[in-house]
Amino acid sequence: MGRWAACRRLPSTDVTRKLELLQQQIDEGNNGRPADFELWRQNTDVVLRNVLGDANPLYESFTNIRYTLVAFTMTTPESRFEEAKAAGVSQAIAILKAASLRWRLLAVSRSQLQTPIEWAESIHRSWA
Repeated sequence: MGRWAACRRLPSTDVTRKLELLQQQIDEGNNGRPADFELWRQNTDVVLRNVLGDANPLYESFTNIRYTLVAFTMTTPESRFEEAKAAGVSQAIAILKAASLRWRLLAVSRSQLQTPIEWAESIHRSWA
């Protein structure tokens, strides 16, 4: 691989696929009301873990989301539980959007990077 391996650009198809997966989870979150909450939550976990890595702070924030009330009584209406779940999903959607922004910004910055060969070629062209 050599010492310049880190300078190589991530293939645009990889970034595009990550952005597609993130957007799919955002869309399926349905503004806080996914059709199948458990499936959506599990899929979102898999997507974020694979797109960001499990050591990423955004992934950690996702794993700390509560989808239920912290305190309740026997008379707490079911609607309060549904509101808490929707609020949790909305938090997760915000994290998905932040992850998407992170990859879009990374793609822009990486597209502006040059490998040593590209840099040398651009210098050579400027001398011509």
